[in-house]
Amino acid sequence: MPSSKTERLLLSLFALATGGVVLLALAVAAAGSVGLIGGVDTAFTCAHWRAILSAPTLWLSLAYSAAIAVLSLLPSVALALLIVLAAGARLRRAPLDALLVLPLAFPGVVAALVAVQVLGGAGWLSRFAHAAGLVAGPEQFPALVHDRLGIGVVITHSLMVTPFFVLLIARLSILERLDDLAALGRSLGATSAQALWSIRVPVLLRGLSPVAAVYGAALLASFEVPLLIGAQHPAMIAVEIDRHLRPLDLATRGQGYAMACVYLLLLSTAWWWLSRRTAKF
Repeated sequence: MPSSKTERLLLSLFALATGGVVLLALAVAAAGSVGLIGGVDTAFTCAHWRAILSAPTLWLSLAYSAAIAVLSLLPSVALALLIVLAAGARLRRAPLDALLVLPLAFPGVVAALVAVQVLGGAGWLSRFAHAAGLVAGPEQFPALVHDRLGIGVVITHSLMVTPFFVLLIARLSILERLDDLAALGRSLGATSAQALWSIRVPVLLRGLSPVAAVYGAALLASFEVPLLIGAQHPAMIAVEIDRHLRPLDLATRGQGYAMACVYLLLLSTAWWWLSRRTAKF
């Protein structure tokens, strides 16, 4: 067993490796946002900050990204809970166990390309709707790719995230011994519905909330799927920052660095607040 000093050393190295990367990124972004690196010249300036803080692009992109992240996360968690509660121990047997792990191997680029084939204007879904007589032609099917509402991005993200949450919730059910807790509740007079809503679901949501918060932050910063099938305007924050940081337009790189600073500061603040909230429970 490692000693307490060794554990502290390993935890310190881990904190340095993770937090150091964030601090380094923030330092580079801060330097670029005031014109010290990466721009047309290296003179100190606050013009980039004035430009992004006075324009609605940054705030609209942040609000849009947060909405997409929440709308992608909530259906995934709800669907995963439903699958675990309905399937139970069958999820740990073949072939369901392998089928749940398989989607986790697909990167976001592959998922976006599949979404284009399924949800695009000439995709499988529009052709099926046309064959079923629901629309006069595939082109009349509602746009689910590159749409301003982000429906295609939400669907793709939700389908990518759901298998992970199914595996996580199934594991939590075993670790928390929910079957035994529910049986104990029923022996004390609770109905099956009361055991479900008063024991199973609250315990699962409590154990799930820290991971869901981290995954929500990851969805907020997602890049590949919004870039390939998302709307051009409003764009999610990672796409908007990349658009300003492209080397072909050096005049706007400082604005991209300033956007990255705001995003990193907001994300760090949200992580600190969530960590304090989850520590109380």
